[in-house]
Amino acid sequence: MGINASHTWQFREEDGKVKLLSVESFQGPMVWVGYLLSVPKRLHRLTVEFLNTLKSASEACSSTQP
Repeated sequence: MGINASHTWQFREEDGKVKLLSVESFQGPMVWVGYLLSVPKRLHRLTVEFLNTLKSASEACSSTQP
């Protein structure tokens, strides 16, 4: 009874770069309440912030390695 949220991450290398696929999904009888409260929008914003931080940290590490 509520909301079941799932987040899936896929990392793969393409042309010497790492691509990340991030998929969020929400299910359950209370999903509509979550949408009214902007829960998916807020979670998406947090995910984007996380991905930007991950990208910056990854690029900083790769630039310091030989």
